[in-house]
Amino acid sequence: MLRARRPAADGNGCGPHTRASERGLFSRRRNCVAKQHAIRAVEEYIGKPLGLDSVNASRGIVKIADISMAHAVQSMTVQRGYDPRDSVMVAYGGAGPLHAVAIAHELRIKKVVIPPNCGIFSAVGMLLADAKDEYVLSHIRTFDAAAAPELNLLFASLEAENVPRMVRAGFRASVLYCIAHWRCVISDRSSRLLIDCPAQTLSGKTWRRSGTDQ
Repeated sequence: MLRARRPAADGNGCGPHTRASERGLFSRRRNCVAKQHAIRAVEEYIGKPLGLDSVNASRGIVKIADISMAHAVQSMTVQRGYDPRDSVMVAYGGAGPLHAVAIAHELRIKKVVIPPNCGIFSAVGMLLADAKDEYVLSHIRTFDAAAAPELNLLFASLEAENVPRMVRAGFRASVLYCIAHWRCVISDRSSRLLIDCPAQTLSGKTWRRSGTDQ
């Protein structure tokens, strides 16, 4: 597989591992397009070995990228029991709209939405999303009610140690909240269960109820 190391269109050289920025003929860097460098890279490393001109070679690059991304979407939907044909594809990012329709066609998705200013869609989402830190502590214990006091101490120590970190990072303590989980491994199996902690403080009763519910 060809892996991107440096955009072929930036004029700083390229090699057989360059995808021509995946779409080198259309690549921009520092508001300058070195189209001839992209064309040369596509012709030399892809077109000539395959007997294709630069346009058809570039079309093939984009097609391979489309199929690769369609497979990624399929792994996140079909392989998890969801039918992508029932969904609407929303394109985002600088290059998302370039591939969205082709990916939707591969997956037989009927509608594609391209929002205004989709190039900054991810950045806006990052700014608006809640901040979250995750802390993990390993503790091997059999699944029984006697483990509840031990888990309470572990949860309390994690909270006491890490909430101040969030405060030092600039978040107000009054808006912070903690959600506890434990990950259980079924004996003699590789299966793992992620179980939500039903309360801030566990008791034997809540422990047994959690085990029954899960």
